[in-house]
Amino acid sequence: MDFKEKYSAYKDKAIELLRKLISYNTVLDEYKEGSDAPFGEGNKECLNYLLDYAKKDGFTVKNVDNYAGHIEFGSEGEILGVLAHLDVVPFDASEWDSDPLTLDIRDGKMFARGSMDDKGPLVTSYIAMKMLLDEGFKPKRRIRLITGCDEESGSRCLEHYLKKEAKPALGFSPDAEFPLIYGEKGMISFDVKMPLDGVILDFNCGTRYNMVPSVAKMKLAINLDKEYLAYLKANNLNGEIKDGYYVAYGEAAHAMCPENGINAGFILFDFLAKHTDSKIAKFFNEYFLNDTLGKKLGIDCYDEKMKYLTCNFAISRVENGSIRIGFH
Repeated sequence: MDFKEKYSAYKDKAIELLRKLISYNTVLDEYKEGSDAPFGEGNKECLNYLLDYAKKDGFTVKNVDNYAGHIEFGSEGEILGVLAHLDVVPFDASEWDSDPLTLDIRDGKMFARGSMDDKGPLVTSYIAMKMLLDEGFKPKRRIRLITGCDEESGSRCLEHYLKKEAKPALGFSPDAEFPLIYGEKGMISFDVKMPLDGVILDFNCGTRYNMVPSVAKMKLAINLDKEYLAYLKANNLNGEIKDGYYVAYGEAAHAMCPENGINAGFILFDFLAKHTDSKIAKFFNEYFLNDTLGKKLGIDCYDEKMKYLTCNFAISRVENGSIRIGFH
């Protein structure tokens, strides 16, 4: 079977399915354990649309409590799992050149939230299964495309799914730059908490541990308006003073490659370290500032296969007289 030649007949189907899946906003808004929509209405609706679509295409499907579902091809043998997900990381539409929930195809490339992580690879796998099904292929194993709704926030979807369904004997995950990714680094998220130091009144940035924050804002006990505006200009950075807050604008990126973004939180902490005696800023400067490899912590390392360890400053919140700084 010449897959390349065969795919030409399925190309329009693949694009239209992807276009539809992308139109659902599947960002986790709040986890509601045991509810009808545990990861939000967008994820529930997207999952049900995909499963209904696959059922009409001739597959066996199952929805597991709107946490996850599967699309199965084959009726006997052990399970080959193809693990994908419908949820996506948050986005700020103002930072996009096009609507992130509308598939935009330009110069042979697809632009949309989820086009690469992970709705695009999911559709690729689905179409491959559909091509085999239409050819009358009889697999030796049950090929099960499992799609969850919480991969970006801890994979509670898969944990719940495996309590109800059999664990695959083997499998792979068509995630992100499929099929070039063959491994994933281990990861840990951690927080550093410190009491406020009399300089910082509020410091807020980030929404997820696995993202570089593109916006950060802080309120200070001292007036540094002139200094901040001069700092932004001198360093060719984007920011403003708004409603009593010093605001910095960076560029979002995935935490797997924080060096590709511009961390808005770094901008504010760098300013603080240079213009105040904030103990929090001095501590941050010593151990974390402008370091995406963990060198300042002494944990930087390199592996031939997995390459460099990365460290992403992701979240900051002021709570109950303390500042919480989160890393991934």
